[in-house]
Amino acid sequence: MDESEELRVLEILAEHDGKWGWYQLDRGLSMAGVGGVHVVRVVSSLCARGLLVVSGALDSATARYALTTKGWEALGRTPLQ
Repeated sequence: MDESEELRVLEILAEHDGKWGWYQLDRGLSMAGVGGVHVVRVVSSLCARGLLVVSGALDSATARYALTTKGWEALGRTPLQ
């Protein structure tokens, strides 16, 4: 996955910040034409870079993803926008 695809993942998550789990993200990526993405691998990478935090187990259906301040800044936005 290249940087533009990772930004697309952040954009999709920003629309549903803290509300989506891996299944919803996988469906959202497919609908956005970003197919073939292994959600856990991408989320792990974004977390390691400090762009995303996960509540719950990373590979669990109950996990929820939220952008960090750094993640919002990567999109050129703030959480309130």
